[in-house]
Amino acid sequence: MSVQVTGVGDTILFQANCKHFYVSGLDLNVLASEVLKNFDPKNRISNNKTTYGPEHEDDYFEFGEHTKQLIDCISAVADSMQMEIVNRIWSQVHHPFESCNLHDHIGLADMGFVFYVKVPTGAGRLYFDFGSAGVSTVEPIENMLVVFPAYLKHGVTKNLSNDLRISIAGDLRKKL
Repeated sequence: MSVQVTGVGDTILFQANCKHFYVSGLDLNVLASEVLKNFDPKNRISNNKTTYGPEHEDDYFEFGEHTKQLIDCISAVADSMQMEIVNRIWSQVHHPFESCNLHDHIGLADMGFVFYVKVPTGAGRLYFDFGSAGVSTVEPIENMLVVFPAYLKHGVTKNLSNDLRISIAGDLRKKL
């Protein structure tokens, strides 16, 4: 009798769903002004190149009327997923050649989100690093909201444009 091997099927061990939404009705120029109103790159935490982590690339800003409208939209999306916004929302303003370090939000949230306010051509991509399984990327566009599991390691590639890339990000958690 000879030894035989017969395939019986596959088991999916890992699946990550990244949701994309398009938000319309916001004036992105006004939203960008709200983010940039008190922005000073010299005071941005990311200027400390000796410290690692995403919190050192973020900028907290005073919410204007358009930011509040965006947060209402994100809250509605979160609600449809039985989630709610965690009380931390920040912006990321990347100048040319800046990027966002690889990180996750484990222990901070169940899902992360990013909304793209300003995305010039060549401004970089959102990427998810699955280690030896490879990397997946999302090409951001203005007005796009991306929601993804907080455990996914993610970052943003270098801004290779000659202009600012502006996004607003935050975390979601399951409703209690």
